[in-house]
Amino acid sequence: MFFLSLYRIIKFSLQDLTRNIWLSIVTVIILILALFSVNMLLVVKVIGEAAVGAVKDKIDISLYLRPDAPEKEILALKAQLENLSEVRSVRYVSKEEALAIFRESNSDNPEILEALRELGKNPLTPTLIIQPKDPDHIDSLTNQLNRLENGIIDSKNFVDYQNHYYQL
Repeated sequence: MFFLSLYRIIKFSLQDLTRNIWLSIVTVIILILALFSVNMLLVVKVIGEAAVGAVKDKIDISLYLRPDAPEKEILALKAQLENLSEVRSVRYVSKEEALAIFRESNSDNPEILEALRELGKNPLTPTLIIQPKDPDHIDSLTNQLNRLENGIIDSKNFVDYQNHYYQL
């Protein structure tokens, strides 16, 4: 009895498929396209989240210091900044390291390198590069940095970041 029922199910299914071949083909194609669309949306979502995460990791704040600032005071300021709750990391870039980075990034521009040679000295200043823990709370971090009173800080204007950050 069971085998007879199974035989009839398979027989009538195959008859229905052959009688309505175009309807069967269109139904299968629609199902394939629906599954493909859902998978593509998931892939686009994952790629988008990864891209946003990568951009958020590149957001940083540069705190420019006086060129004659003693390294001991710079390291003390760095330690003070690392203790702030909104700060993930602080990287110190010395004058020499900044000059090496500048030369490397402009190695294909001989005019800039020639102008740098004509100066005869390093025009760049030491910098503390601050990475926030959460870019969404960067306003509170910049407010804390603006309240810092330290004689070795040369520039701490953080208004320009908003134009770049909110255009992402």
